[in-house]
Amino acid sequence: YNIFVGDTSLILSIYNKDKKITYQTQYLKAPKNSEEPLQYMVNKTLFAGSYKAEDSSGQISILKFTNDGQLYGLPNYKKYYVLTDFVAESDNSVDQVCFDIQTNNQRCYGFTIKADTIKLYDLKENEDTTQLGELKYKLVRE
Repeated sequence: YNIFVGDTSLILSIYNKDKKITYQTQYLKAPKNSEEPLQYMVNKTLFAGSYKAEDSSGQISILKFTNDGQLYGLPNYKKYYVLTDFVAESDNSVDQVCFDIQTNNQRCYGFTIKADTIKLYDLKENEDTTQLGELKYKLVRE
């Protein structure tokens, strides 16, 4: 195991006959104080961090997403929630993040991640599927 900056990880290593590592994977321990360990790890892996954001009108702002789902810098929203229900929709469904989920202010976006950039899109819903619509935000990790 390894402890680094407050994270405890279990490292599984496979060695060959010459005692050299041929495969290694790391598992992080979810924090005890988190109500939703899965959500915490999803947030930490996908969104947590600071971003330079450009909206569809060209306005620039700085956003911060925390491991525990807090959102700073986007007017009118205080929390974010990455949907992780892998049963409700088909395999080719759109990945979604919702701001202020389960409130009257809820707004969900489809997202794509490529390298250090997250793009947030409006959602277009059909009878069977949800698809990406118009690009609303481009977030570049700082």
